[in-house]
Amino acid sequence: MPNAFENQSSNDINQFEKELSELKTITENYQNLLESLKASEAKYRFLTENTTDIAWHLDKDLRFTYVSPADEKIRGYKKEEVIGKTIWDILTPEGALYISDMIAEKRKNVSEFLKPSRYEIPAHCKDGRVMWADVSINPIIDDEGNIIGYNGITRDITEKKKFEEEIQLKNEKLKEINDTKDKFFSIIAHDLRSPFQGLLGISSLLVSEADNLSIDEIKEFAIMLNNSLNNQFRLLEDLLNWARIQAGKMKYEPVSMNVLEEIYSVLQMFKTNLKNKNIELKLNIGEDVIVMADKDMFWLLVRNLLSNAIKFTKPGGHIEINSSIEADMAIIEVKDDGVGIESEYIGKLFKLDSHYSTEGTNNESGSGLGLILCKDIIDKHGGKIWVESELGNGSSFMFTLPKNF
Repeated sequence: MPNAFENQSSNDINQFEKELSELKTITENYQNLLESLKASEAKYRFLTENTTDIAWHLDKDLRFTYVSPADEKIRGYKKEEVIGKTIWDILTPEGALYISDMIAEKRKNVSEFLKPSRYEIPAHCKDGRVMWADVSINPIIDDEGNIIGYNGITRDITEKKKFEEEIQLKNEKLKEINDTKDKFFSIIAHDLRSPFQGLLGISSLLVSEADNLSIDEIKEFAIMLNNSLNNQFRLLEDLLNWARIQAGKMKYEPVSMNVLEEIYSVLQMFKTNLKNKNIELKLNIGEDVIVMADKDMFWLLVRNLLSNAIKFTKPGGHIEINSSIEADMAIIEVKDDGVGIESEYIGKLFKLDSHYSTEGTNNESGSGLGLILCKDIIDKHGGKIWVESELGNGSSFMFTLPKNF
């Protein structure tokens, strides 16, 4: 029979074998875990180094401790040029301000500060470009709930941003076109329709009371009809010409043109208007002022500005048309000593969405569309148009056209 010593030895051997087996199992598990970690690391490294997105790590002070090779492909910076830098070094001032504002906002709520975040911000590229980046940030939190760093992914969305901006511009342009169309129909509905009520009233009175009216009264009504119809015809012309310019159907054919000669031709149609209001007109235009302009458009331009000057000049007043040369541009001025314009309305004169119109000194009507047409004509010529005016002290409308040397 085995003695006690033999029994103890046998137990020790069994225990040793058991521990040895457990150690072997632990070692195998460790080896498996190590292999798994190596495989995961290789997979992670493969993903971070071959993805088109930029993977990165920041310490708690927002300094880069790792950045994937994609950063060099996308932004042009080598890894050693980024490691140790802060996020403020790579962001544009606009992007840095945005992130600092977000951080300040999140610090008001600690739970929000610990959550993952996503931003779209501009960042610098080595070649001077600005890249729009979609940035995802995940805080790394220790066992005590403190942030010890950040992991993140940056995606280049520059093309996406360009596409969004193009869509926005197209939407704004479409809205502008719709607003213009609505305003156009509003002008037609109001400024063409309303005066016809007066015309119909006068014509009805002539029909019903012709036998009872004197020759002088009939002449007076005829003059009223003629003036009103002339105003309506001019408005209709402005509407059609403006619509043609908007649609690109008005031909733009600039030629070398003598300003004084062209203005003389425009003045022929205003002789009666000037005489009726006893307005003195002075031309201070050099005979050598030659510009490159479309004759039809120039005629419309001067006609509208001169018509407005006559409209807002009191009987017995004065109008001047002046010229000067500045660099390669000729400056033409239509100046009157009429009623002037309130400062709050000056900014509305050349805008369709807030166009301004008022009656003249002899109750002449208008739509305000003439000045908008002038602005479109000047834009077509690459010039500028502006006004200087003071209520009660007249107005000076000035525009520039390219000089022909």
